[in-house]
Amino acid sequence: MFRIFTGLSRSSNGISLIPLFHDEVVWLSRMETTKDASCIKLWKPQTAARLDGVLNSRFCTPLYVSKIREAQKQATILKKENSDKLEEILDKLSPSRILHISKGGQGKLKNLDNLVSFSDIARNGNTGVLLNITQGLDHLMSYLQEQGAQFRSIHVTVSNESKKTLVSFNQEMLCELRDISENVTQLFGNSDLRRCQLVFADADKGEELSTEMEMLLLCVTALKLLDTGGMFVCHICETLTRFSVGILYILHQLFEEITILKPVMSELSGPQRFLVCKGFNGSDSYQNYLLGVLDEHIHCKSLPIDVVEIVPINLLHSEKFYHFVKCINEQLAHLELRSIFQLERLFLSPELIPSSEDITNIKNELMDYIK
Repeated sequence: MFRIFTGLSRSSNGISLIPLFHDEVVWLSRMETTKDASCIKLWKPQTAARLDGVLNSRFCTPLYVSKIREAQKQATILKKENSDKLEEILDKLSPSRILHISKGGQGKLKNLDNLVSFSDIARNGNTGVLLNITQGLDHLMSYLQEQGAQFRSIHVTVSNESKKTLVSFNQEMLCELRDISENVTQLFGNSDLRRCQLVFADADKGEELSTEMEMLLLCVTALKLLDTGGMFVCHICETLTRFSVGILYILHQLFEEITILKPVMSELSGPQRFLVCKGFNGSDSYQNYLLGVLDEHIHCKSLPIDVVEIVPINLLHSEKFYHFVKCINEQLAHLELRSIFQLERLFLSPELIPSSEDITNIKNELMDYIK
């Protein structure tokens, strides 16, 4: 065990807080649910008044949610006027910053790749698509190039004027989302190519409620691009609402295995995490339903309401699925709280900040871990 990660691999109740190695990643396997597939035509998106924030959740112990919100408001180190000090402490504390690989961008991706092997999927004649990648993952293209992966980067947006969902490539309009499956050949310049094997998307554009439509939009796009057996990786925020968990449930039906994880090389004091789905089974019924949900969500944007539920709540409470989501949410909430408290302690007691010699030793350990 690496000394720098002491306390991260196990929590007080013996459950891993964060996977350090690929054999520690917890996957949720798909269960045969033909009943769900046949009943999907009876599902209907539910709407309610728009909320300003997530204050409670059925998918995480309420105490965790309230403590995180309180810590985010009360921690002195997280206040805007202390942002420079926060950066200074993170440079000496955060594993990704200590490595100084472009402030950890490459380190985080290499860490994630070691855990789930996403770059392998887009090699040896296979292809990948990057969706709406922003500054937080701006090292992804160069990392995939170094790994010898074949990929294209596209951007999907909803037009404010026409309300249509448009796909652009090289800053030019390619097609509407509904037609993207027919445009993979044009995207890669290969007449024999119909689908891709990897989609890597970035839905982390803010807090959960403000990014729900982005998450839905990217999931729908990924499902229309992926070939059977493909992998979907999505950088997301929290998964506390019925809406977000509903998307997870549908992906659970569409892929052989899914997981949610946070690489130790990422910023542990934030809510960001990665959703990874592998073994796409290509069911059209769920895809068509999600397209309808997307249309409903776009329609609601001009109203004081939001789509709040897309899968009947009783299905979200099915034992195995519910336990998986709740356990992941609570582990990552515990990790986030722990990290915020650590930052606050170092801010109030700067003498506890690692010395230059300590940081050098930590860097050497990190290099051994990430290789």
